[in-house]
Amino acid sequence: MVMKTSKGTVHSLGIVQTITLVSVHQAHEPSPCLYLEGEKKMAYFDVTAEKAFDGKGSDAVMLKLYSTIVEVNIFIPISDIKMILEFCSGKVMSFESGKSANSSVFWNRDESSGNILIGDDDITWDIGLTLDDETANDIIAELEELL
Repeated sequence: MVMKTSKGTVHSLGIVQTITLVSVHQAHEPSPCLYLEGEKKMAYFDVTAEKAFDGKGSDAVMLKLYSTIVEVNIFIPISDIKMILEFCSGKVMSFESGKSANSSVFWNRDESSGNILIGDDDITWDIGLTLDDETANDIIAELEELL
């Protein structure tokens, strides 16, 4: 069994808190929560995708990213699936597509990872997820299964 601890700072509503994340898992299994890759924290998510309807009753896909500590559901228009696939493959750097928690979803990529930003825009977002390569590959596999 392997135990990892990480310390971090959380800023919320003007309150600063220091947190410690402890992750315990079997040595041969991936960590179910957060892990360090280089100096950058990456979140590992399990991924599912299923056909759904958006808030207006149009065909959509619900992309679910989840771990032992968080779950995010993103409703993506069917017409944007190919753009999501290109984003996860590293071919598209930035665009807006989908809704989560009644907010817009922004997808952007830097040289090392992809990011999903949920909020009013891609500058002042409220929720941010960093995708590792394994999660991006899982998104591709799940979405391609629906096509």
